[in-house]
Amino acid sequence: MKLAASFEKFTLLHALREQNEKVNLLSKLASTQKGGNNRSDTILEDIEAAKRLKWEVSKYTLVGENLYRRGCYFLLLKCLEIEEAEYVMQEVHEGVCGSHIGGRTLASKISRANYYLPTLKSDCSQYVKTCNTCQRYVDIHKARPEPLHLVMSPWPFHN
Repeated sequence: MKLAASFEKFTLLHALREQNEKVNLLSKLASTQKGGNNRSDTILEDIEAAKRLKWEVSKYTLVGENLYRRGCYFLLLKCLEIEEAEYVMQEVHEGVCGSHIGGRTLASKISRANYYLPTLKSDCSQYVKTCNTCQRYVDIHKARPEPLHLVMSPWPFHN
């Protein structure tokens, strides 16, 4: 109001939001912080949880638009989404060179191909259990045991 008293006459005009974008952006520019690398912000109150999160995050890296997990000897394992994981399991299990292997072997073969999924072993075991071909042509030694039947004749080779 002190500034208004120094003028003889002044007029207030209302500007619509659409017409006042540049002025609005300039007023907000000085009061906003840069986004992204604000390392001074406190993310987690619990120090131990923050350390665990920092340790877990350090295992992952972005290459382009793909997320990778660092494996043994600094190999990069591509993190798979659920649809991608199902496709990879199907190709390795039933594909051109697919041999309808078991769940643990399937999981190790996929991880040797530099793919990563947190639940890879359980997903592969579940996939093998639902494979129609594997269930149809399962080896006989994997069948459940039955009780032995007694032979009725005490001397089968007696004349």
